[in-house]
Amino acid sequence: MAERVLVVEDDPDMLDALVQLLASAGLEARGAADGLAGLRAFQAALRAEPFDLVLLDVMMPRIDGFTLCEAIRAASDVPVMVLTALDGEDDQLRAFRLLADDFVSKPFSLPVVLERARALLRRAAPGRPAAVGALAWRDVVLDPSAREASRGGVPVELTRTEFDVLAALMARPGRVLSRAELASAGGQADPADPAAGESAVKLHVMNIRRKLGADVVETVRGVGYRVPRDRP
Repeated sequence: MAERVLVVEDDPDMLDALVQLLASAGLEARGAADGLAGLRAFQAALRAEPFDLVLLDVMMPRIDGFTLCEAIRAASDVPVMVLTALDGEDDQLRAFRLLADDFVSKPFSLPVVLERARALLRRAAPGRPAAVGALAWRDVVLDPSAREASRGGVPVELTRTEFDVLAALMARPGRVLSRAELASAGGQADPADPAAGESAVKLHVMNIRRKLGADVVETVRGVGYRVPRDRP
């Protein structure tokens, strides 16, 4: 069965382009022309066939994209990609704090959006092979099979991308990974605009530190990030 994608966009030309793009890739895409229509479509699908991915604009009538993202996340952990003309750091931080999984600024490349959508679907797929065993650093534990994180035994909610970025670092304690490497690990790499993916990694690391503590990820200036090699 084709994976189902909800696209919420108030620009009719962009909505049509995105729906046709996804359909051409073999996905079942449904469009909604504003935030309220998107919320209603999402809620109706929850009772029948839930969507596997949501793409949404931010600046929309009736319900804006941030409010819609918050409502979706309160009901489901479906991956959410934010597509918007807003490109300020505050807007990106707000999206990720609402647990969006990806943030793409307009204008964007349709083929790149498709590949990023595929990456989110792959990471969310129930049958995706998981790494064997839990990853642990001090009292931080990641369970790749359950996609769960905790510190000191207390569950911590990470987005899929945050989880993947932290897992890449925890799997190699002491090793420095570049922002480009972490963008690839988190499905954020954008061949058309590498700087955008690396900027997104910076925001994800900020969120990881906020949720789990500043000591979890170290910055190595001019190189990248690492989880410190633990010492007795």
